[in-house]
Amino acid sequence: METINISADYPTLFINHQNLQSQKAEAYVKTKYHFVNVVDVILHKVTPLQWIEISQKCNVALGDLFDRANAVYQEKVHHTSNFDEYDLARLLAENPAMVRTPFVVKGNELKFYESATDL
Repeated sequence: METINISADYPTLFINHQNLQSQKAEAYVKTKYHFVNVVDVILHKVTPLQWIEISQKCNVALGDLFDRANAVYQEKVHHTSNFDEYDLARLLAENPAMVRTPFVVKGNELKFYESATDL
């Protein structure tokens, strides 16, 4: 398990390298900040505990970290409401394509990237 460093001093950008929006966000954030910690959720195996820690630190519900348009989300999660926090975190860890990327964490703040003006 790799450590994910989240700091108030620099942003941590969560991306999916297979997603064009993530690629644009990475380029934009790297021009805006001297140092950026980039976590590719496909290549970096984020654990269920790490997803729980991120959601708690930023006061964001785990359910908000899901890409609701993702086909796997539609199949496994969309119509089911009996998941506890660990179940949701495990789903994110085992199915990283379901993570709503890109997003930036800096300190205790998490922002989803829809366009450059969001960051």
